[in-house]
Amino acid sequence: MIKRLAFVSLLFLGSKAMAEQNKIVILDVRTAEEFQETHVTGAQNIDWFNPKFKDIVAKFDKNAVYKLYCRSGNRSGQAATLMQSMGFKQVENLGSVSEASQKLKIACEGPKAC
Repeated sequence: MIKRLAFVSLLFLGSKAMAEQNKIVILDVRTAEEFQETHVTGAQNIDWFNPKFKDIVAKFDKNAVYKLYCRSGNRSGQAATLMQSMGFKQVENLGSVSEASQKLKIACEGPKAC
């Protein structure tokens, strides 16, 4: 499973036991160019406009917790709806990059502020 998720960053919160129960995957569904400008630290980029987006996420653990964001919340909302229709139970659209940073209490990184 680790190989399958090699390109997905996992964020563990709290104690080891708590971490195992609260595995969080942060997905930035913007373009690679947008991601390079700024992104939430620890997030991984999977472009919503990538024709293979559905195939990529189909390989993910459906029991993990997914936190998605984009520029405004539109693309991440569409991606969250798609993932839920695929059987993912814990998917949340955090909205924009700055909203995601605030809600997750994780700083952004990159040349532009979020």
